[in-house]
Amino acid sequence: MKLCERCMILEGPFAQQVNLLWRRQAAEWDKLKKGLANLRKSLTREFEVGDLRVTAQCNVARARSASAKVDADSLAERPCFLCQKNLPDEQLAILYRGDWVVLCNPAPIFEPHLTVVRTVHEPQRISTSLETLLRLARDFEGRFTVFYNGPSCGASAPDHLHLQACPAGAT
Repeated sequence: MKLCERCMILEGPFAQQVNLLWRRQAAEWDKLKKGLANLRKSLTREFEVGDLRVTAQCNVARARSASAKVDADSLAERPCFLCQKNLPDEQLAILYRGDWVVLCNPAPIFEPHLTVVRTVHEPQRISTSLETLLRLARDFEGRFTVFYNGPSCGASAPDHLHLQACPAGAT
């Protein structure tokens, strides 16, 4: 499937387009519906760490993603699930600044949980994505927090450059 066939053309501010994408995918895409049902069943616990309040989430359905094998041999054996040609047919996207796409994460840890993926397959590196991370944060107009999950920090796709976003203030 070509990228232009997958991307939705929506009117309005970028953050509004993303909300429309999320609502449509949450209503129509079974894999995301199941991921949301699992998120809503997850257990949370709050802790105080110094002056901070930390929320821990236990979502058993995310165990596969959280414990994915990311060594070089394992990555070479699997098709990259962030490459456009390997996305599920039901997964839609919004093109972002020509060389990124915004996707709904089907195994969310937030509602909504977005993955912003480079359209070309390249390794996960903060040095090549920092400018986009900052621009994306501005384009979200304070409605979303943008974050980077590096290859040494639990990223289940360290072989494909991507960022993530969740609602601002989400816990």
